[in-house]
Amino acid sequence: MDVSHSNAILAQLLSLIPRHVFTQVEREFPSERKARVFSRWNQFVCLAFIHIAARHSMRDGLRNLAVNARKLYHLGAKPVARSTFADANSNRPAAFFQALFGAVYK
Repeated sequence: MDVSHSNAILAQLLSLIPRHVFTQVEREFPSERKARVFSRWNQFVCLAFIHIAARHSMRDGLRNLAVNARKLYHLGAKPVARSTFADANSNRPAAFFQALFGAVYK
């Protein structure tokens, strides 16, 4: 068995969501202004990690992501400040993630 390349569990789960489907749903839910730094994909990766890793709080999850910042690059995400993440969660509609689930479930 070749162990030179192995995917993390999070990467394997994220691979189940085709990026073209994610982008298509993203076009259906335009935001009021363009995200300069914190993309919806980055938000999704952070939310997925916090949920899958069963972190007890947003602060705990983001702190854990910051420790593993080098691994985020391979998932197409970057470490994020707690305030930026909180603002994105409060300002971006949750309907986007419902539509994403529906599109992937099809």
